[in-house]
Amino acid sequence: MELKQILFYIIALLITITATLSVLTYNQSREISTLNENKIDVGLTGNVSELADRGYLRFIVLSDIHVGGDTGNDRPAVMEAANQHPDFVILSGDMVFSDGYNQTEWNILWNETLMLLRNANIPIYPVIGNHDSPFPSPDESNMTFWSEIPWGIDIGKGWYSFIIGNIEFVMIENNYRHTWNCEGYDAYGYVEEQRNFAESALVESPRWLFLVSHKGAYWNTTAHPDTMFGNDDYDYLCNQKVFDEWLDKYQIDMFISGHQHFGDTFFQNGTIYSHVPATYEHHSVIAPHQRGIFGMYDVYASNEQYPEGYIKIRHINFDGQILNDDVFGKNPEFIHEGIVGFPIGLSTLQTVIDKMITRFTLVDILNSSKMLMLPTVLVSGLIGILSIFYRSKSFDFFVTKYMIRVK
Repeated sequence: MELKQILFYIIALLITITATLSVLTYNQSREISTLNENKIDVGLTGNVSELADRGYLRFIVLSDIHVGGDTGNDRPAVMEAANQHPDFVILSGDMVFSDGYNQTEWNILWNETLMLLRNANIPIYPVIGNHDSPFPSPDESNMTFWSEIPWGIDIGKGWYSFIIGNIEFVMIENNYRHTWNCEGYDAYGYVEEQRNFAESALVESPRWLFLVSHKGAYWNTTAHPDTMFGNDDYDYLCNQKVFDEWLDKYQIDMFISGHQHFGDTFFQNGTIYSHVPATYEHHSVIAPHQRGIFGMYDVYASNEQYPEGYIKIRHINFDGQILNDDVFGKNPEFIHEGIVGFPIGLSTLQTVIDKMITRFTLVDILNSSKMLMLPTVLVSGLIGILSIFYRSKSFDFFVTKYMIRVK
């Protein structure tokens, strides 16, 4: 093979590698799209932090922070959450300890507890809990303190939605009778307003659809028989009634909730149910798991094992210890990856090995026509230019003058 041909193939290979790497870099930036007037463009852009085993999008849910009162203000789990460099954080209710009308508690929450996240420019999206006070009725003059906090997003009366990449988050306020009930009571029109809003948001999901509320409706009662909710609890029954209606009409990929102060993750009939542990739990005897836990969610693109993409859900202790690690496919297919203190089975080991193999391939890019288009155009165009240069006398002059001299 002539030196001229060898040089041509080397340059063509370098062009292909450079184009592919440029696509990988491009894939790390996310743009926010707005589907309708109810959805907020939150303006999240930039590159994903290079942490181990990280999806193309990472968010963290902090639930039941309960700042103030006899729980104090020390929340080490918030610091650990910031150390994980999430793209954004969701507060899934009960942000303060009392009834939501204590301004000091809100000041502590915003100016102390959340300051580390704010200083890192991590967007924060709140969900209203039963300790946070409701949106006032029209005949009340005082607004809630949470409505006066500059969240960086308009949360309205406590229900809103936003889209990040191909994921829609629908935030529900289901704590107070004049905004959420199943009795037919709707003195101010808030119940109908929230239901209409939620349905308009749920119907236009771009791909993944997550519904976030403080109070949930479903949990694994076998594993957690003594929860805050009983099976005959009114809140439980009302939430289940409404959520069941929505599940019949919309493909809700995941429900995220707090309130119950325990962690539980499972799926049923194609939907993931993620109950987030309390960020801080006050006990007379402090044990490690009582200093705060949070949920971390990494969303991944498609690959050979998960053609529709997948999400990894981890509950992490205040000191960084991973308490459980679960993976759900978009289908979803559930793979349990072990809990602290429990052995990991052979099937899980095979799953981990498969992920290690696919993680260093270009499967994600090849499975996406959009991502395949850019490198194809770049490589074809540059190699075409190179081919013209290859046939010209200039290429022969370049080889003769520089390559032979080096040789």
